[in-house]
Amino acid sequence: LRGKDGSVIMQRDGLGRARPSVDYPRIEPRHGYHLILTIDLAYQSIVEEELKRGVQKNKATAGLAVMLNPKTGEILALANVPGINPNDLGSYDINAARNRVVTDVFEPGSVFKVVTASAAYENGLVTPEKKFYAENGTYFATVSSRSKPQKITDTHPYAWLTFQEAIVLSSNIVMAKIGPTIGPERLYRQARNFGFGIPTGIDLPGEVRGRLKKPNEWSGTTLPTMAYGYEVSVTPLQIALSYAAVANKGVLMKPYVVSEVQDRDGEVLFEQRPQTIRKVISEQTAALLVQAFEGVVERGTAKESHIQGVRIAGKTGTSKKVIDGHYGVGNYTGSFVGFFPIEDPQVVCLVMVDNPQGGSYYGGSVSAPIFRAIADRIINTTGRFTKTPQPKDQQPRNGITVPDVRTLQLNIASRLLESHGLKCQTVGAGDIVVRQVPEPGKHLEKDDVVQIVLNETGAAASGRPPIAPDVRGMSLRRAIN
Repeated sequence: LRGKDGSVIMQRDGLGRARPSVDYPRIEPRHGYHLILTIDLAYQSIVEEELKRGVQKNKATAGLAVMLNPKTGEILALANVPGINPNDLGSYDINAARNRVVTDVFEPGSVFKVVTASAAYENGLVTPEKKFYAENGTYFATVSSRSKPQKITDTHPYAWLTFQEAIVLSSNIVMAKIGPTIGPERLYRQARNFGFGIPTGIDLPGEVRGRLKKPNEWSGTTLPTMAYGYEVSVTPLQIALSYAAVANKGVLMKPYVVSEVQDRDGEVLFEQRPQTIRKVISEQTAALLVQAFEGVVERGTAKESHIQGVRIAGKTGTSKKVIDGHYGVGNYTGSFVGFFPIEDPQVVCLVMVDNPQGGSYYGGSVSAPIFRAIADRIINTTGRFTKTPQPKDQQPRNGITVPDVRTLQLNIASRLLESHGLKCQTVGAGDIVVRQVPEPGKHLEKDDVVQIVLNETGAAASGRPPIAPDVRGMSLRRAIN
């Protein structure tokens, strides 16, 4: 990042000689700092490409995606479509400049059922096998003796469903029926524990808290309606974190993007550590939810997110959008949030598509395929999702040390990585490696991927000046390369 200039006030004596003034302080210049982010370059490029492709395919107004590590809270990828090019700041629409993952709120719909199910399980109010009558798809809930019954519908008609089946098949009617059993205080407390209505504290500008009404502000319709994801406003990041807590056995982590701040010499000035916020649900409740969310992918509303050979858990959501104070016909937000592999979750990813017009607007048919495309490419980028873990006594203590392939020719760099048991992925069209991820000296496992960025052959033709590399500490031959 850019440094700060220094300054000194000069004076001239009687002979015209310049001297620093003793009456004004000298301000020393400060070199810029380096930021090391948690963003994974390979994951970020995959998420951006697949999200853009999905938004175009569904003829949607916009889309967003966020990916994080549920065990640490590290943001691995974050994308908005339409987006902006930071190198051409004068060409974008102001609405595209928002990081909507943290600045925008929406009514979540069925992805909010994680709160309802958690409250029911945590308070011992229901078992997975308890059956509810799903009213064959249409239910009129009595909310007050003075008002009309509230009409609640399911996408598909069902008769009797167990509570676990109601989660898998995303029954609004069953969730609305369990709402009064949970009660306002317990449902509100569970939503608050998950972090709804509270800023996550992520180190990004513009974050909003969303809107979670207190029970004394609720109307007669709030309890059954909130149970299936309406009358509450949340940010996409809050939803992703709630499912990350389920994947992390009930522990909610604080999200962050900046991993380290270093000075020009590589000295670490600040290092971010994973921070636990709170225990949201018990491990037993988390296990029941994971079982249900795996059922969503295998036989429920998110079959289009299924990937053969990888156990994925997730939940779909479809919510109507408010237009001019009313729920508009044909205006929806489709979403899917999932994590994998279930045995040892490494990635949580939320995909949201705004106002799709390609024929379907359900999260299971709009956002779930985008998630599957992202997950499929990520799984094939690294071997950590497919390898069977070795016993602890057989694992190497430090793994494979990543060699330094910067400034080397592509064919030499790729052979060097292969000789260390690592795979190579290239970005760019040049023949010299200008950057690598992870950096030299990091430790990986066999068959993990090192991404190498090549010099852009079209840079000179485009009129952009070349960037001078840092060659300090290199041999003369490598510096000349």
